[in-house]
Amino acid sequence: MNDTETIRSLLAARIVSWGGITADRIQWPNQPFHVPADGLWARVTIQYGESFMAGMGNTPHTRTIGQLVIQIFERKGKATTLVGPKADSLRGHLAYHANGHLETLASSRFDVGDDGNGFYQVNVITPFRFK
Repeated sequence: MNDTETIRSLLAARIVSWGGITADRIQWPNQPFHVPADGLWARVTIQYGESFMAGMGNTPHTRTIGQLVIQIFERKGKATTLVGPKADSLRGHLAYHANGHLETLASSRFDVGDDGNGFYQVNVITPFRFK
């Protein structure tokens, strides 16, 4: 398994272990998805940054960095009493987690508001590093 597939697999496992939104309400990259008729749903994006040499032994040691972006959506006009606490719970679940060579850092919450498609959007962004 290559580094990007390992990162994707470890991050996906961490997201699913949260349990705040069922797996059928999470849109994964490049996977078929139908927006649920009601309730919250989320979209996952892994944005890779520029890798860099983190050390030198017999061979160079590369570190891969990036950020996990999870967009949580609720229908426009609904109270934020569901989406806000879910985002805060997810932020706490993802922050400062380590699994093998993957480490997540401090998570942040950004209230985007009206996404222009009938939803209220809150983003949870979590930087990560690998190896």
